Amino acid sequence: MSTNPEREAAVRRMVPINRLPAENQAALVTASEFQTVFDGQVVYFQGHQDDFIHYLVDGTVELLWNGKVVIRLSSNSKTACRALDKPGRKRHTVRAVSNCVVLRIPRAAYDAQLEEANFLSGPRQLEVSEIATEKSSNWMIKMLQSELFDRLPATNIQKIFGRMERVTVSANEVVVSQGGPGDYYFVIERGYCEVSRQVNGGKEIHLADLIPGDAFGEAAIIAGNTRDAAVTMLCDGTLMRLSYDDFNELIRAPLLHAVSPETAIAAVDDGAEWLDIRYPEEYVKTGLRCSLNLPYNVLRLQAKRLDKSKKYIVCCDDTTQSAVGAFLLIERGIDVDYLDETISNLVAAHPSVLTTHVTQIHAAGRVVAFPGTGRAMNTNAQSSPSQREESAMDERQSDENKLENTIEKIDRLYSQKEWEAEKAARVPIEDYAQTVTGQRLADLIDEIDEKRSGLTSAERSNDEPAVPASRLSLDELINIAPDDSELSRADTAGVLLVDTHAPMPLAQDDSLNDGLFDDDDDITQIIRDFEYRMRDYVENVAHKRASEVEARYQDKLKRLRKAAAIEVRKRQDLSRRRYEQLYKKKELGLRAHYKKLMALANKISEQKAQLQQAKRQFDEKLAAANAVYKQVEDLRKTLRQHIGDLPPGPESDKRRSA
Repeated sequence: MSTNPEREAAVRRMVPINRLPAENQAALVTASEFQTVFDGQVVYFQGHQDDFIHYLVDGTVELLWNGKVVIRLSSNSKTACRALDKPGRKRHTVRAVSNCVVLRIPRAAYDAQLEEANFLSGPRQLEVSEIATEKSSNWMIKMLQSELFDRLPATNIQKIFGRMERVTVSANEVVVSQGGPGDYYFVIERGYCEVSRQVNGGKEIHLADLIPGDAFGEAAIIAGNTRDAAVTMLCDGTLMRLSYDDFNELIRAPLLHAVSPETAIAAVDDGAEWLDIRYPEEYVKTGLRCSLNLPYNVLRLQAKRLDKSKKYIVCCDDTTQSAVGAFLLIERGIDVDYLDETISNLVAAHPSVLTTHVTQIHAAGRVVAFPGTGRAMNTNAQSSPSQREESAMDERQSDENKLENTIEKIDRLYSQKEWEAEKAARVPIEDYAQTVTGQRLADLIDEIDEKRSGLTSAERSNDEPAVPASRLSLDELINIAPDDSELSRADTAGVLLVDTHAPMPLAQDDSLNDGLFDDDDDITQIIRDFEYRMRDYVENVAHKRASEVEARYQDKLKRLRKAAAIEVRKRQDLSRRRYEQLYKKKELGLRAHYKKLMALANKISEQKAQLQQAKRQFDEKLAAANAVYKQVEDLRKTLRQHIGDLPPGPESDKRRSA
């Protein structure tokens, strides 16, 4: 590919390439190629299938679905740092609107570099094709079904939905700025967001992608600090936001509880556990009794390791960070409180909470040196090659790289836990020598040495020529079973001392030993018989051990499958009970609302009947009044006919003059 520095810099800005180490980035740059696409040309069609990952480096393209434009993408936008689509069958047609440069990375090279950097197990990044696909969020349903809202009172949930404010945002708009105030709690109703952070030197690191229904902004509100990351819209969307005061009143107050050291210690004595969210190196120095270590940076990813049936007390050297960590765990259904004091103050006031044993770090101990090393090693100083490489790398890394690779380092630490446990369980040679098998092997070696000394003395007394010491190795005799006593019963007189460092002949062809013992065919036959017996024994032992290993593997696999089936059934039963309780609770609530609605409808019907009755009474009175009025009019007519018009009085004259 071209070695244009600007293009190489553009490759290193792509997500998730920008989080890879420098050597992995360089390997991807070497394996990639740039494709120039002119205005109006198509990069690939919808339904096309290939094994390449495409990035837009320069220019503007548009994505079409069934011939309709769904999104227009410019290289200077935030979304352009992502792959246009995943490898395989393409979901959209990509057409150039201007002269463009597109980066093509082979899938094999891409996956190899991500796997080497331990990125394949992390959260998957969004592609442009996913962002262009409009999805219904159902954010209200997602919030109601979350572990967080399941713990809130119904009145608080009603108030939260009533006080939330809808905000319309556009693509590339910064919703939350790093270092800005924590004034709102946001929920994504429509659209996609990116969470990023700037480290020393101004380099921006991609942290996570947010989809419809996800929430953000709670950490700064709980801690009372400024925002530690920025959130940018990847496309046009709509957000729902809740103010600082409403969040503290309706969400934080009923869910987040601080406990004093005395209350926390009493809870631990009753079965709760400390959850230390400091870094492992800090946790080793002052580990608490009955504590687990889960660093704050990996709480979101590793929360599933915790047991939801247990109670945890979150603690660290910063009470605000403890509060934020406790809230993150509450969002994931963990029963937690947080300590309102720092660990240093807790240890100063209650030294008994400290422990001398840390579960993640093995206690110091001496390991017997293996043959050839000539020295003993300390378990704390002796570590795996990968751990030594990580330690040296950590010393050389700057603060920027430490912040960028924290999650990956912690994941590797957890993945080596089983390896460390196996290493600690190994039996040193001195301990192995005290076992029955070790003692039997030692006795056999002593017996062989004694017979060899006797044979040597006999040969020297007979003054026979010595056989060249280049055929038989004494080291191979050590693996002979102690119950193979045929050698001790054989007539071995006349066998001379042989070289103990020469390898054993591998072939069983008699021609290989021609000329070795030309003077004595009996000795040659004895050594050949010994060689054959030893070969048969080694093959039998190897076959037996392979069978035992296979049997242990099958037994372990069977037990694992059985345990997995039991665990799956247990989780299914737990989920079924939880959903049954949830639906029962909702059913009871709906029934209560239904009863209220029926009572209100009955009351309205009664009031309607009363109004109708009042109307009938009014109509009857009006008809009676009309009848009386008609009678009065008839009476007046009758009086006029009999009496005539009365002369006007003085009052009428005054009215006329006025």
